[in-house]
Amino acid sequence: MEHLVEILTLILSLVAYGILLVDAVKQALPRSEVKGDSRKKRIF
Repeated sequence: MEHLVEILTLILSLVAYGILLVDAVKQALPRSEVKGDSRKKRIF
């Protein structure tokens, strides 16, 4: 049981770290998102 708890905590920490990385990337690259939105607007 102790091993299962350790594995679960590792998985949860990795997931949280991944979410933080995604948020950081989105904040660091707002230009790419704006370009994508502009392209969608041009198409439609």
